[in-house]
Amino acid sequence: MLLFICFCCLLSGCRDQEYLVQRSDLFAPIKRPFNPETWIGPSPSKRSLNTLQRYDLVVWDDSDWIRKYSLDETLVRLQASIQQGTTQEKLYALAELAFLDAQTLLDDDQPHRALERYTLALVNAYEFLFTPRFQHSRNPYDPQFQEICRIYNQSLEQAMRIMAGDKQLRDGTTYSISVGEQQVNVQLRFPPQTQLAELKFVSDFRIQKLLRHHRTFGLGVP
Repeated sequence: MLLFICFCCLLSGCRDQEYLVQRSDLFAPIKRPFNPETWIGPSPSKRSLNTLQRYDLVVWDDSDWIRKYSLDETLVRLQASIQQGTTQEKLYALAELAFLDAQTLLDDDQPHRALERYTLALVNAYEFLFTPRFQHSRNPYDPQFQEICRIYNQSLEQAMRIMAGDKQLRDGTTYSISVGEQQVNVQLRFPPQTQLAELKFVSDFRIQKLLRHHRTFGLGVP
């Protein structure tokens, strides 16, 4: 009898544990504020601003960075520069600016314009991370590499969230997205025989009360 009571207590204790809880800090890794009119403070990264300065898109006036063109024109000019010669610094700057503007548009309740910017960020982050031309120059230990990984992942997730909000995140759906002057048609495909009642995003939840071990890029020293 004593063993049976102990066993029941153990079972009830397990049932009371909540290992999966909903998160309240979505997209925490990238929270830099972005003012669409000026670039004062920690908006784009210093490396992106230096890249923009190199191509005469911003100027430094002893205290603040000042954009020489509208944001749309800045992105267009940066894209044109990439077409003339692609570099990782240009790709990163364009992906970062597009991502930050997408966050602003989303906060302003303009999800479809935000989707265009997320797609622009996604395309350029993908080229930075996966094209063979940069396979020997990509450095996983560079903070820029880690940051563009986050931009890529979060742009993809936010784009999927916007599609889900339009009830378009379904197998066989074709979604049209404008990227600059190009129209991109995205067709969603799930594995055959897939039967999904509801899709949820993993980042909406976090695991608690379990031991976790994180692996991050570092210098390789204790």
